[in-house]
Amino acid sequence: MDMFGVVNAIGANPISVHPKMDENWVNAFNRTLSEHTLTWASEVTTPDVSKSGFEAFYHLTSREHDSLLTAPLGWKVKLKMRQTTETLVQFLAHPNLSVRFNRVVSFLSALHCNEKIPKDNERVSVFSEYPTEDGRIDIMIAWGDSIREADFKHAVIVEVKQGAVLDDGQLKKYEIAALEIADTFQFAFLFKSFSTDDMKQVCASGREWVCSQWWAFLRRMECGLQDDTDDFEFRQFRSTLWEQLT
Repeated sequence: MDMFGVVNAIGANPISVHPKMDENWVNAFNRTLSEHTLTWASEVTTPDVSKSGFEAFYHLTSREHDSLLTAPLGWKVKLKMRQTTETLVQFLAHPNLSVRFNRVVSFLSALHCNEKIPKDNERVSVFSEYPTEDGRIDIMIAWGDSIREADFKHAVIVEVKQGAVLDDGQLKKYEIAALEIADTFQFAFLFKSFSTDDMKQVCASGREWVCSQWWAFLRRMECGLQDDTDDFEFRQFRSTLWEQLT
């Protein structure tokens, strides 16, 4: 059984997961290790992989809180990008502050945004479509110790793509906007597939953009979530993201 057959078998999903995530899991593994440096492996032969090997590779366990063990929503339509970001932000911005803290920290760690992360006594705010002078930021996590939401000390700005490529100068606009938002900031690019033009724009940027493919980001986030901060609806949404975006 190949790796995608394993996903279908262990996920008990009514809709099959097809090999569109990455035809080469070894290549994908190499990219996971080195994606922050934008170095890529290529032309690596896909090996057969056992169920145990697949589970180890993706850190799967038998616990009920793993989203790959939860059937996705099974919608007949694809999530649009704004639907993805707004729904994900709703789950991150949980009203319970301890749940919100763990979900946000797991999200940031999965993006490799570890330079600064919130402390449990800081006010954390989560936004989708955050307005700027030249557009909107897809996802923004901001925090600080002020009671005023507008006074952010740190922020992480996330550009999200579900298959489209970056517009010309798109990252530069975010970098300029960040100066008006917080004292310190980090930048992350979350994408399905990384084009040559995207790479040129990231490499030409004056800021460091950490880059993650959806499938790798989702698996890393899964590992950071605590059982008591998870729920069925969030797992089902993550399973749907896995089905549609990997």
